[in-house]
Parts: sequence; C-alpha cells; structure tokens
Amino acid sequence: AISIQSAAELNELENKKKLASIEPILAKYEIQERSQTGIQKALRKAAHNNQEDDVKYLIKYVDNVNATDSNPLQGKTALHLAVQKASVK
Repeated sequence: AISIQSAAELNELENKKKLASIEPILAKYEIQERSQTGIQKALRKAAHNNQEDDVKYLIKYVDNVNATDSNPLQGKTALHLAVQKASVK
C-alpha cells in the first residue's frame, strides 16, 4: 500500500511532469502562472487563436475545460472564444 505521504509525493511529481511537458505552450501564449489557472488561460488563448493542435494537447492536462476567463460580465470558456473567433471570419 502507498502511504499518504508517498501518494502526495507521487501527485506532486506528476504535476511537475505535466507542467514540464506543456511549458513550451505556456511560453508561446506568454502565460506566467505555472498552475491549472495558467493551463486554462493557455487553452482559452489557443482556442481563440484557432490553434487546434495546442487545444488538443492542453485538453489532456487541464482540470476544467469549462473554466471561464476573469471577466465577471462575460466569463468566456475556451469553446466560447473559439466560436466567437470563427463567427467573425
């Protein structure tokens, strides 16, 4: 059996691996946060910029694909931004 401490250590290691693997994408979108918030922001930016490969990759690592931006009046998700961008074309 895995102890609670070692399970927490494994979880922390897994999170570090996740962040390391998506670091180039976070940098591409100039995301400062190295957390789920940062991954969510990168996902919204990738969707808004029609970067399908980045969206597909980030979806594997984000905890909440329906996370909204910080605008209290609009609260757009990545899907909202992608649809909004597509309708402008």
